[in-house]
Amino acid sequence: MKTIQILARLICFIVFIGYVSDCYAQHKPKGSLSGKVQNAQTREPLPGANIILLNTMMGTSSDLKGDFYLQNIPVGTYVVRATMMGYKSQTIEIAITADKTAVIKFELPETVLETAALVVTATKRRQALQDSPNSLTLVTSKDIERANEAYLDESLKYAPGVNFTVSNVNIRGSSGFSRGAGSRVLFMVDGIPMMPGDSGDIKWDVLPVTQVQQVEIVKGAGSALYGSFALGGIINVISKEPSLEPETNVRIASGVYDEPYWAEWQWTDRVLHFSQIDVSHSQGWNNTHVLMSAGAYSTTGYQENGHQHKWNWLGKVTQKIDSERTLILNARLNLRKGGEIILWKNQHEALTVGEESLNDETHSYKANFSVIYKGIVNKRLAYQIRSAYLENHWENHFHDNSDYSTGRNFRMEVQTDLQLTSRHVLTYGLENVYDFVNASIFRQHNAFAVGIYLQDEYKISSSLTATTGLRYDHHQIDFKSQKDELSPKLGLVLRPNLLTSIRGSVGRGFRAPTVAEMFTRTYVSGFRVEPNETLKAERSWSYEVGVNQILGENVMADVAIFQNDYWDLIEGQQDTSQTISFQNLTRARIRGAEFNIKSRWWQNRIGIDLNYTYLDPRDLDLDKPLGYRADNMVTISTSFNFGIFATNIDYRYLSRYESVKIYPDDDRVPQKVLDCKIAADWRDYKIAFDVDNLFQYHYVMVERNIAPIRRYMLTFTATY
Repeated sequence: MKTIQILARLICFIVFIGYVSDCYAQHKPKGSLSGKVQNAQTREPLPGANIILLNTMMGTSSDLKGDFYLQNIPVGTYVVRATMMGYKSQTIEIAITADKTAVIKFELPETVLETAALVVTATKRRQALQDSPNSLTLVTSKDIERANEAYLDESLKYAPGVNFTVSNVNIRGSSGFSRGAGSRVLFMVDGIPMMPGDSGDIKWDVLPVTQVQQVEIVKGAGSALYGSFALGGIINVISKEPSLEPETNVRIASGVYDEPYWAEWQWTDRVLHFSQIDVSHSQGWNNTHVLMSAGAYSTTGYQENGHQHKWNWLGKVTQKIDSERTLILNARLNLRKGGEIILWKNQHEALTVGEESLNDETHSYKANFSVIYKGIVNKRLAYQIRSAYLENHWENHFHDNSDYSTGRNFRMEVQTDLQLTSRHVLTYGLENVYDFVNASIFRQHNAFAVGIYLQDEYKISSSLTATTGLRYDHHQIDFKSQKDELSPKLGLVLRPNLLTSIRGSVGRGFRAPTVAEMFTRTYVSGFRVEPNETLKAERSWSYEVGVNQILGENVMADVAIFQNDYWDLIEGQQDTSQTISFQNLTRARIRGAEFNIKSRWWQNRIGIDLNYTYLDPRDLDLDKPLGYRADNMVTISTSFNFGIFATNIDYRYLSRYESVKIYPDDDRVPQKVLDCKIAADWRDYKIAFDVDNLFQYHYVMVERNIAPIRRYMLTFTATY
């Protein structure tokens, strides 16, 4: 515990510096800033533009009329920057004088490449996408709307370097396949981790896809800031903000599954279908803004016993206390009832389950409450307090077991950002996590974790920025100490010009074993799972060098080479008696390269995105490929927009898995899927028609479980 005491004293000293700075700032004269942001071509107002006073912690956003206002600004000269997705950023120098309001106007020209995007996940503070020391993919609300999917994981399947094995997300090969027991990718909503205390896997339906503003995907180890689970990457979902004016959105989708290519696979004469409805309303009163949402999803499934019924409710309140303080409240509830499919009946009846499994069902709910409090002490000191509660409950009603589990997760984090000088920013904080698990499958367990972190971002010159960080984590399960973890990182970003960004990073990651991995004891579909209470934490080192280059007005390219070294990876191991337990692999390594190119042509009417990822995933202890990883992954997304009409054609290719765990002798094929969409957008209404898996290509993500077959979907969206 000496390490955490040293770090705690260091943070207390930094807080003291900030306090002294605040006391000094209180006596300085102050002024205000107001202005307007508008489209340079049309002169129309731009709501939601980000306004930042460079080299300070102060900023705001424009309202529906494009207006903004900032007060309590210490007297001095500032450089103010306005940024917005789809527009070029603009900076203006302005002098703030005592007891007066300075006025400025921004006129932002449109751009076909979204180079002015701001992200927060890589360093826990706002920065330009090209200033991130890690490879980072940004999925915007436009991308999600274009994907037109029911759930978030389906909306991310064309993101560079990202693929899914059923619901398991895999960033650059970090994850294989584990059914409901742990994730090597940290999943967050608005900067708050959403990892259940029992299973530790990702629940993709915790936030309706209609309420997602953007998704930031950080690739590589992120434990230096985020602790456990950030072994292979981070997915941070930024939720939509309530609107200032009354606004109601309705989205209705319905569709059918086609017949399988092979007639012998057809298992019913019914029309297999699905439907979904989501309704949301947002409104503001003075400084209080409210958003409410409700939705329902129902499907027969394309496989026997694949029926699902899901419901979700959401509420969000944003209270602007004053110009320096904001309070955000979130409440979410999800219910699910549906069938479960572990294995097909046989290869000739691939969409059918065994008669004994026909009525297997799982019932579950997830409840989440969070509070975020943001404050600005002065122009150099800001802080956030984030607290959350997540309850995950599920019950298996299977023919061979009746397992259940309730996991309750409490967490609180305090983060402070201190601008020491115009070149030097410190980010530091403390996080506490408590997990309480009551389950038949895991028994009762309590877990506790505390993490303390410090990040130093220093601008060495006008073109070179260095970011260093260190985090200490202490974990306990049932009051038994686990090994403490120390996670450092180093990142460099070189900007030789406005069009080029060269980045390099090295960082350590770790993931503590979950309750599910350590204590599962069950029997399901012929497999027995036994506990392993001696599991150790997974550890990794990530190395990366990358270049982001803007090639004129129409093309942006990004290339990266990387290597991730792993120790004690936790993988399910099966013996000859069909008994599975989680074990620590001694040593593994994944290295590879990633190339992405984004282009927009003909005044943004034509878009082409090409992404290629090469992986060399090796279990060095056994000298064989790691399971459920594809060596080659290609995605191609094309779009064409003209007037009110838009079409999209997306292609996804994953090479054949060289290694799988459960049935290694089964035939395996690569994944080759083509999705097509056409949409018409007229005023406040949009109608879209989708065909997914157009060529009815049959493949499996995991053994003996057919991936989704061809489907047709019609979607109607209206805004009032």
